[in-house]
Amino acid sequence: MAIKCKSIRILCLCTLLLCAYAAGAKAENSLDFLYINANAGEAAGGHTAFRLGESVFHYQFFPDATFLLVREPWESFRFLYNELHNRTISLASLPLDPIVYQNIRNNLTEILMVQQQFFTTLETAEKEQQLLRELETGQVEMVIPALGFFREKNGLASLNELKREVEKEYGEGFIREAIDDTANRLQAIVSSVEYEGTLNDTLGELLAFGEFVKIVDIGWELNPDAIILPLENEKMLSGQEILRLQEFEARLSHSIVELLQSSRPDKGTALLLQAARYLAVHYSLATGSLVSLDPFPEDVYGVKLSDEEMAGDNIRKLQKGMAAQAEKRRQLFFQESRHLEIAYSLLESSRGRSWELSRVSDTHRGVRILTKVTLPSRSGMVLFSFAAGSRGMEKKSSDLQNNIEKLQEVKEAQYGYSLVSRNCATELICALNSTFYDSKSGRAALGGWLEADSGLVFIPFLFYKES
Repeated sequence: MAIKCKSIRILCLCTLLLCAYAAGAKAENSLDFLYINANAGEAAGGHTAFRLGESVFHYQFFPDATFLLVREPWESFRFLYNELHNRTISLASLPLDPIVYQNIRNNLTEILMVQQQFFTTLETAEKEQQLLRELETGQVEMVIPALGFFREKNGLASLNELKREVEKEYGEGFIREAIDDTANRLQAIVSSVEYEGTLNDTLGELLAFGEFVKIVDIGWELNPDAIILPLENEKMLSGQEILRLQEFEARLSHSIVELLQSSRPDKGTALLLQAARYLAVHYSLATGSLVSLDPFPEDVYGVKLSDEEMAGDNIRKLQKGMAAQAEKRRQLFFQESRHLEIAYSLLESSRGRSWELSRVSDTHRGVRILTKVTLPSRSGMVLFSFAAGSRGMEKKSSDLQNNIEKLQEVKEAQYGYSLVSRNCATELICALNSTFYDSKSGRAALGGWLEADSGLVFIPFLFYKES
């Protein structure tokens, strides 16, 4: 969906409330214009965003030269800009009719969905093209989510109990048969290039499943670089916590056994994640201290703190706050009785954030920013070799290349960055305006109107001032 700016005039949208984050009460249904002051080394105009409820919408520049709408929790946004970077967030609040408020929120969400769909389509096509080229060589190297939580070390006893549970349910030879069957299915697919969905997903899922059964059969261990060890001042497990953790370990084992016969298309990746969590819990019980998986994905956004941001005691206060939050999540997990998996995901994320911030020092200033709770997904590489060359790849490859070229043209035209014509201020105005049928209806709903190409409103500070 192309986002078009409608012809509009600058009017006063709301009473300007220059304030830091902590000041003032917030209307229940309001559109909040946020201005983040420029920092050392940042663009002179600063940054701008919209807040609707507890969600912040803003445009960000990405390393591939794209400029995209992003939605993140207000808590995470404030942590990054206000607390970590120590930048002032000014706010201008516009109370809205509840229907208008919901329409704006729905429109921004739709823009996000269209944007995500486009880039998913492009990424899928590019991966498919790369895979078809690799098939011609007789070897394919694939990235498998959650495989990076393991490293090969034969004969460990930690997965023996899980292996016994699997063979108790499905028979003693089940794991070896699964390994052989997966290899045969992989060979059949690359020999005929016949599959449902995408080749990348089909091969990736089979390889993930194959790696899982091999890990259980051989007995690999957790990758020490992919786990969060006990935090500083974190308490040892109490007797009651050990009992609850044993219950959770049994639940994980049961879910793995059931998932093995599931028809869900991503069960290989799910099995790898559950097995990694099983090992983390097993290790926690063996050592008496809490251990969890690193929740940060490989492509997570990161920042490097400046001398100004490192000065004073701001970082120490943030470290203390994150440690307290992790302790609270620990208490909530061990108190939870129904939704253990959800509570454990929140615990993983909280411990990861606390550990990440605890490492900050004069010699280590990089901080990974986890803006939302996500499933741990540390990836690993698998090299897959096959005997016979695949057939029927030429036309598939040619069609994909034509499609990729067209998508790249759209990407450059719709999602590129321009300092004056397409930046964080102009695109927010366009996104807001696209909610309404025309300027007349927008003016009636908002009390005024802004246009992206009028004057100097492309400068974030001036956009905020005009709002």
